Order: sequence, then C-alpha cells, then structure tokens
Amino acid sequence: EYLEDPSKNLTIEDITTGKHSDDFIPHFKDFPSFGFTESAYWYRTRIVNPYPEQQDLILEEIIPYLDSIKLFIPNAANDGFDIRHVGDKKLFAEREVEHHSFLFHLTLAPNQSLPIYIRVEGRAALMTPFTFWHVDAFNKHSNNASFAFGIFYGILAVIILYTLYIFIRMNDRNYLYFILFILSIGLMVATSHGYSYMYLWPESPFLAERMQVICISSIQLFGVLFARSFLSTKLALPRTDKFLFGFMLLHVLIILGSFLVSDVVPLAKLTILAVQLYSPLLLISGILSWRKGNKAARFYLLAWTSSIVGSYITGFTLLN
Repeated sequence: EYLEDPSKNLTIEDITTGKHSDDFIPHFKDFPSFGFTESAYWYRTRIVNPYPEQQDLILEEIIPYLDSIKLFIPNAANDGFDIRHVGDKKLFAEREVEHHSFLFHLTLAPNQSLPIYIRVEGRAALMTPFTFWHVDAFNKHSNNASFAFGIFYGILAVIILYTLYIFIRMNDRNYLYFILFILSIGLMVATSHGYSYMYLWPESPFLAERMQVICISSIQLFGVLFARSFLSTKLALPRTDKFLFGFMLLHVLIILGSFLVSDVVPLAKLTILAVQLYSPLLLISGILSWRKGNKAARFYLLAWTSSIVGSYITGFTLLN
C-alpha cells in the first residue's frame, strides 16, 4: 500500500498512529511508478515467516538515482522504529551493503509477522521496484546479473574496438560519432543500474545525481551527429538539418548546464521530453533521405529502428 505526502512533512508516527494510517491506497501493479513528482511517498507491507526456522532476507531497490530511501522496522524493545537510510545523495561507502543496488538486510524470527514502512523521495522520475529476496536466492541472482552485464559490456567493447580500427584506417568521422554513441549507451546503462557510482565515482554524489541526465543527452547528441553525417543532411535535406542542428545545440547546453546548475531536475525533465522529439526526428530524416535517393538510408533505418523504439519506451516510462 502507498500514501502520497505532498508536504514531505509526515513522520512515521503520523502514518502509524495518526489519521493518515487509514489513507493508504492498495497497489496492484508490478511496482509503483509516479513519473516526475515533488511528493514523498510512503509504502507499507507485512512480511510473514510461516516457517519454524529463522529467515534471512534482503530487500532490494534497483533504481540508483533516488534521493532518499528510509526503511522503518518496529523495535519491540522501545516501542519505536529502527531506521535505515540510503540514497544517491549519500557516499557509496555509507551504504549498508556495498552493492550497485540499494540493499537492506532483514531477519525474521520463526513464525514472525513483521510490518515494515518505507519512505521514498526523489525529484527525478520516481520508480521504486522493491524486491524481497531470500539471501541465497539473491546471491545467485546477483552473480547471474553480473555475468550478463559482463557479456553486455564485452559486446560493446568489441564493437567499439572494431569501429575504432575502421575509423583509424578510413578516417571517416561517421565511425567516430558511432563510437561516441555506443560509449554513451554503455555509460547510461552503467549509470541506470548503479555500476558507475559503484566503480567510477563512489565519492561523488554530485556526479551520481547528474550522470543520468548527461548520458541520455549524450546519446541524443551523438545520435543526431551520426545522422547528420551519415545521411549528409546539410546538403541533401537543408531544412531538416536545421532542426537537427538546433536539437544538437540543445543537448550541448543541457550537458554543460548539468555541471553548472544546483538543481538538475528541470534539465532532466527537458532531456526526457526531448527524447520524444529525437526518435521521430531521426526516423523522418532517414525516410526523407531514402526518398531523395540515398540508398544507404535504408540500412540506416533498419539499423536505427530498435534504438528509436527503445528511446520512446524509455522516455514514456520515465514520464509515467
């Protein structure tokens, strides 16, 4: 069940003993997703151990750019709550478990029924896919996920090295733009799953908060650079090229602004909205180039369609 807290002032006492305890709304989807919001949200659930043995569990939250996640667990000794706090504004070393996801250890006594409360806050797109794992199951899942990501980054590395070799041999800037595009995708995936904060800048909450925006803008910037170069839009489609150039300039400003502004959320909203223009703009550019007689545009459209569809899905997901 969840409760919206627009004021961000509700306390654990307010929602457990006050009038707000009856205001929770059942949630039936896979996981709560509220898009860009200024509100904090409270969740509550009850974990039951029906077995005569103690159960060691892990609560996982996989979105790495939430500002704050607080877990409240009843403490029978003082009739209060034990509070555990994580978020991307805290140093990586301060996490309860040094892992790319946010993790909490939970121990349930035999036949115990444990109510828990969670408060989440984040001014970026607020998605909170929480999962309860048995410790052994989580360790197996984590190893499998690391293996899968290793394959993914291995493929990206092969693509980049091969394309770099062709670029050096042919001195064709199309390949350079493609390399930068692939690097941006790799960094975005690493940032979206918390690996970049874990391995690249564990002592910089500043970068942890901004890199998602920078990566999504970089993908669009280098995607447009590649399109302009590969389709020769400056010569073949001068009107369309003006839109592409303006779009490129927008993302240069977003990337630079991400390092300069104190509040990156408006830029995050802008870059996600831009995704909705980026996808059809590239698609239309490819179609127009094909109609102008550029046979290479057929291969561009075939190769680029999955990226365009993926960009749309990502944008709409983040916008809820």
